[in-house]
Amino acid sequence: MTMNKPRRYLKLGLIVVPIALINAHAAAAQAAAYSGVTNSMVLFQENCAVCHGENLGGDAQGTPLRGELRHGGSMADITASISNGYEATGMPTWRATFTPLQIRNIAMYILETRANVDYVTSNFEVPLSIPDGEIESELHDFRLETLVDNLDPLPYSIEPLPDGRLLLTEKTKGVRIVVPDGEQSGFIRGTPQAFDDIYRLDTRLDIERGMGWLFDIVLHPNYEENGWIYLHFGDRCHDCNDLSRRSGRPVSMNKLVRGKIEDGEWIGQETIWQAEMEHYNAASDVAAGGRVAFDDAGHVYFTVGLKGGNQGVQDLSMPWGKIHRVNDDGSIPEDNP
Repeated sequence: MTMNKPRRYLKLGLIVVPIALINAHAAAAQAAAYSGVTNSMVLFQENCAVCHGENLGGDAQGTPLRGELRHGGSMADITASISNGYEATGMPTWRATFTPLQIRNIAMYILETRANVDYVTSNFEVPLSIPDGEIESELHDFRLETLVDNLDPLPYSIEPLPDGRLLLTEKTKGVRIVVPDGEQSGFIRGTPQAFDDIYRLDTRLDIERGMGWLFDIVLHPNYEENGWIYLHFGDRCHDCNDLSRRSGRPVSMNKLVRGKIEDGEWIGQETIWQAEMEHYNAASDVAAGGRVAFDDAGHVYFTVGLKGGNQGVQDLSMPWGKIHRVNDDGSIPEDNP
């Protein structure tokens, strides 16, 4: 018996609003967090390109890194080749020159360049195009339709309401409700403030940075009974801790709250989780995590990303680099570590 694939149709909002650029004093600090690709490119060009070519096409002194590789083309193979070298064919060992992380990064650069990955633009300059007709996948066929446009670039979260409307967080603007025919409400009044002072680094123009953004918006599993809506955001403040006072600039940190929406207004807000003020810092919200999920036992989980860099990620006294777990009212579960 032949079974037809069920048809499910997905509707997405197009993004067409231009992005504001500003100069930021924090740009130098942010560069360190996002310099992995740039550093890998520089290491390769300064140390490897003389033999293997700037574009991996080979040079007079060495072999190309395109096509089939003599010693294997996997991540492990390329890492081993860089680390150990092949003295018989003139390939030196680099393990005394580079750290293991640098070797891994160069190997990743080679692997992804071989796959024609474009690090520089991430295609952010290419206009978004919606394909016509049905798209086939393994389980379902689907098509894409424009539901709503003229939104803030890259809305963070879409959450369906039981009546078919959609909650939408525009990360630098606010929370809207979109109805199935595409009509959108004004911004919900009284939500935590969102900030739109976006900046970009010269080294990664495809990544917008800032702080005080809105992240995930999620309904409580029993929303139809209790009306609770959970909102995760970058809580931004000025002159609120030593770092902010010393720098004269704002700081932020992830914060999770819940509230209800009535007549276009956010009401009854309660704080579910907030870090100590000493942990608020100037790191961009671009890598702040911000997702929220529930289990079936009354717990809410939420991610806090690199809001403090990669230092302290394994330190349980630091809030960043963690998946946090609390009860849905913000209390701490007895079985938490």
